[in-house]
Formats: sequence, C-alpha cells, structure tokens
Amino acid sequence: MAKVNLIVGGVQKGGTTTISQHLRNHPLIAFGDTKELHVASDKDRFADPDYDLNDAYPGRFANLVAMEGVLPRYLADATPVYCYWPNAIERLAAYNPATRLVLIYRDPIERAYSHWKMEYFHGRETLSFPEAIRSGRSRVASDPTAPGFHRVFSYVERGFYANQLRRVFAHFPREQVLVLETRALEQRVEETLARIWSFLELDAPAAAPKPLRENTAFAHDYGYEFDQRDGEFLYRLFQYEIEAFAELSGVDVSHWGAAYRGMTSIASADVLRERTPRPNLAFQPFDASHASASGALHEDTAFEGPPVKRDLQAEIDRLRAENEELRAQLAGTTEKRRSWFGR
Repeated sequence: MAKVNLIVGGVQKGGTTTISQHLRNHPLIAFGDTKELHVASDKDRFADPDYDLNDAYPGRFANLVAMEGVLPRYLADATPVYCYWPNAIERLAAYNPATRLVLIYRDPIERAYSHWKMEYFHGRETLSFPEAIRSGRSRVASDPTAPGFHRVFSYVERGFYANQLRRVFAHFPREQVLVLETRALEQRVEETLARIWSFLELDAPAAAPKPLRENTAFAHDYGYEFDQRDGEFLYRLFQYEIEAFAELSGVDVSHWGAAYRGMTSIASADVLRERTPRPNLAFQPFDASHASASGALHEDTAFEGPPVKRDLQAEIDRLRAENEELRAQLAGTTEKRRSWFGR
C-alpha cells in the first residue's frame, strides 16, 4: 500500500472535521476507516518497541478501492492531536518526509472553552471552566507516560500554538505545510477550499462546497456563561503565543482575543514567566480574589463548580497544596520534556 501522505491537523475543536468532510468529496483523496486514526499518537502501542507506522497504517485503509479505476493520490489521516502530542510529528516525518500537512487553528480562548464544554458534556470533566483553566491544570501532569501532556484536561496547554508550529517546521519544509484559520474557513469557505486544492495540486471537485459546521457544542445547560475575567486570564497566558504564531504562520489572527486586550496589565513578572515559550506546562497560581463565599470562582455568576459546595478557605488551601505539588512534579519532569524536544 502507498504511504499516508496527507495529514489534516492543527488543533482540536478548530475545524478539522469540516475540512475532512470537504476533502472526502474529492475522488483523489481517501481517508482511513475513521477520521482520526491516532496512529502516530497511540501511547499504548508505542510502549511496544516493535510498533511501526509502516505496519500500523495499512490496516486502517483495508477498504481502500480505486474509484473509476483511479487510485487516490492522497491517503489522509485527520488527527488534530498530532501537533500537540509529544513525538507524533517526529514519527510522521520519519515515516514519510514527503507528507503534506493542512493545519487549522482557532482563537485559543474560544478553543479552550469549546474543549471544556465537550469534556463536561461527556462526563469526563467535573470542574467548572474557571477552575479547569486555573487549578485544574495540575491534572495535566498526571499521565506518567507523557508528563506535561493530557488528552482531556489540556484546555490551556493545547493553545500554545507557536511551539507546536515550530516543531512542525523543524521536521517538514514549509512548502509542505498549509496553515489555515477557523474563522476564515467558516466565513470564506470557497476561498479557503481553493487554497487547499491549490496546495494539494488538485482540481476542485465538481460539486460546489457546502458551508459545513461540524462538531458544534452539544445543547446542554452548563450552568455557566463565559465570563470576561476568564477571557482576560487566558489572554494574558496566550498573548505572546498569539503574536509568535502570527509571525511564524503568516496568518492573520488579529481578531484572536480582541475582546480581552487592554483589560489587565500584562507586564507583571508572573505573566511574563507564563509567556516564556517552553513545553506546554506553564502554570499560573490560583487567584483567590476570584473566589466567592459560595465556592464559585466568580461572584457574579450562578455557576458553583462541582455539584457539592465546599468551604472556601478549605478549597483555597487545597488548591495551594495542589500548586506546590505541581511545582515539584514540574521540577522532576523538565529534563525529560527537554530531551523530547531536543532542548
């Protein structure tokens, strides 16, 4: 079987499903048995020293057949986590250095909230959004097989796009990478698809594209509406990364975080430390000034976090203890993460 030579990735909740739906309409592009194959990010299988992408991919394209006697030019895998998960990009480059990558990215503040809603809806998350992006980040260190990375609780960590894109460009030539932005896909579908067809050197399919919107939030009472202070908090973390991503990618992201600029000072030592580019486990201490007597993190919202109300001081003490525990874990995993990224 020919090798997989097209990756649709970028970021979870960014639009990879929409892109893959459009690409499936092209007769020269074939996807595997499911949209997200996770072949290069399967942490359990990579514990096996004999696990090889050359052996793993063919079985996922077992139903591949020629369409009108013509084999596809591209075999595609649309797994967004590849750009975030350690060693996935490196494995893909070793497997097929000629692979082309179509990557799409979304405002990291919007993405974090959408990600939380998905996990909360499915019952994998019990913390409120304000807690999940603050004290809840300690859980990202809980996976011993990938210290500093987590599939579920990485609401903030997946938003450090510049570091991810640097890894991509370190292993693939820029001419093999097309970087897109979610709002452009939503608002200018035909223009965005024309860029993709040109990048892949394919004629557009005969059928006109439809303005799809896949993977939207499930209808659910989350007990919380997005709070301005959460946006400001996240913007302080992401500002440097947004600027660096824009410079690296050449993509216009001037609207990212626009509603939260200038609201708070970003010159403090804590914030500058958070903005320092490094593997994705920057952690900002819990800000007790956001807590209220009800146990919620914002006194002007009705959401009270987990179902059971807790004593505020006890909660603050618990979060401070988690903060110290995280710092100790970070100290023990820094060298391992650096070795993964060649630092």
